[in-house]
Amino acid sequence: MEDSKGGTPWAGESAAEEAVGRDVLLRVPARKEYLALIGLAARWSGHRAGLSEEKSKDLEVAVDEACSNVILHGYPDQPDGEMTVVFSPVPHGLQVTILDRGRPFDPKEGAEIAREKQSHNPASGGMGLLLISELTDAVHYDRDHREGNRLTLVKHK
Repeated sequence: MEDSKGGTPWAGESAAEEAVGRDVLLRVPARKEYLALIGLAARWSGHRAGLSEEKSKDLEVAVDEACSNVILHGYPDQPDGEMTVVFSPVPHGLQVTILDRGRPFDPKEGAEIAREKQSHNPASGGMGLLLISELTDAVHYDRDHREGNRLTLVKHK
């Protein structure tokens, strides 16, 4: 695995500082068999950015859930869809950006629908967006008509 500047992983106490500005980018088909690879990259990037083991695991779960949502809801009838996941070490932790050209969505509306479903039937699922919010420190979504969906997750050290 290489970072966007052609470097490789570092060892030592200053690794987190050296990682800032050295993004790792994965462009993969939007298919569930790629979730393990994305999860591995999330955890590795979390450690590289100075996150604890627990915070790296939380981030891995949140990224997995977000990418699963892209696969299930963004490309429900498009087996050739793809997504790009960018892991960006920042001074306060790690920023993960998930880009896709699937169907647009509104995470706030999705969270409200999930709460409503849960109040009527707790076994109905739909907890992904709530889980993502609980496991990360910041979540931001925007849609650009040319670039598609952009979901940004941040996990602090």
